[in-house]
Amino acid sequence: MAFNTRNKDNKNFNTPQEMFKDNKKRKIEGPLAYQSKMIDMYMQTAFDSKNVAIELPTGSGKTIIGLLIGEFRRRKYKEKVVYVCPNNQLVNQVAETAEKKYGISVTTFTGSKMEYNPQDKSKYLQSASMAVTNYSSIFNVNSYFSDADVLIFDDTHSADGYIANNWALNINRYNDKDLFYQLLSTMKLIISESDYDRMLSETITEEDKNWCDLLPVLQLKTIEASVKSQIDNYVQNTDMYYSWSKIRNNLLACNVYLSKNDIYIRPIIPPTQSLETFSNPKQRIYMSATLGNSGELERSMGVSKIKRLNLNKEDSITTIGRRYFVFPGASFNEESKFKIMAELSMTQPRSLILTESDEQVRNISEKLIEQGVQNIYQKEQLKNSFSEFENVSNGVAVLANRFDGIDLDGDKCRMLMLYNLPTTVNYQEKFFKSKLATGIL
Repeated sequence: MAFNTRNKDNKNFNTPQEMFKDNKKRKIEGPLAYQSKMIDMYMQTAFDSKNVAIELPTGSGKTIIGLLIGEFRRRKYKEKVVYVCPNNQLVNQVAETAEKKYGISVTTFTGSKMEYNPQDKSKYLQSASMAVTNYSSIFNVNSYFSDADVLIFDDTHSADGYIANNWALNINRYNDKDLFYQLLSTMKLIISESDYDRMLSETITEEDKNWCDLLPVLQLKTIEASVKSQIDNYVQNTDMYYSWSKIRNNLLACNVYLSKNDIYIRPIIPPTQSLETFSNPKQRIYMSATLGNSGELERSMGVSKIKRLNLNKEDSITTIGRRYFVFPGASFNEESKFKIMAELSMTQPRSLILTESDEQVRNISEKLIEQGVQNIYQKEQLKNSFSEFENVSNGVAVLANRFDGIDLDGDKCRMLMLYNLPTTVNYQEKFFKSKLATGIL
């Protein structure tokens, strides 16, 4: 009679580096010296800390540090470990890197939890494989990962929007026309006449595009009942219902941001501690290229104290690649910019353009088409993987906001263009920067 036997993970190692050295499937010798030093620092000073932040520059290999730490804890202590990425494309990228480069078998979870593969769920629940998923799968009340032992958040400096969406409501002039104008009529009582006229008019000036303000917080209480009633009647059976249900009873603890085309409601600090998925794990690790010293990470994650790990000056990375930045706005008019962008993109098989908003993505794409560019990729074509783009012989990817973590190394893409710096990803950040002069953050 034949018996099915399961291979048990070898636990005869004391550090992530020892574990990795014994991995016969790896394609690299091991972590670089500075990466190994960061792992040592974590093991010696932060292994039992509730909140740990690891800072390394973009392109310096944070992924291998996070994966080795996560795999070490999973194999050595049978902990359920979840590696969290901003979006599905990065989930698939991390999984591919883990398997093909580091020889670490992981399990990806994207989409609805009702569609998760039963075998994948079993691997995670039995700590037989590290899970890789997106921020949206963690920051919701029905998360599948409420019993995780360790959460490893990648690219946390770009995660504010993904986290806040759980407690944020965006009412758009065009998509939510009835509610937008109802709320505007109610807010007329407490906002200035000029702001009311600006939002009422459908004509958009250059000044309107950059305008953003905050509804007077102390006066919100005077219209609270009307605002709740209007939103209640509108959001039933819409995608807005869930986020509204989370903030409705705490509306006065939220800020209401106004712009030409949107009314954006959210708390300054997301109440992440109210989610068991976030509060239950014994450890949360935040990996970032820019932690900052002004509490932005703590505010974004809803955590008051985080132990920070970064390299000393003598251990810092001196060369991680070379980049050349061009700022054509200093010399060229608007039409010339698009001509230059089109001609530059044609010098390479593949180019990437990053800009501030979806509106600018559409505008740039249209202008490039006019200039003869044919294969243009936007987020819908790239949301799960860059594989198609990486293999096209003449393509341009145009994406909005902070697509941090994209790994287009080697010959996959050698041309990157920035059209306006993507410095803000939501109206709260825009308000902080434009009205509170916090641009330096």
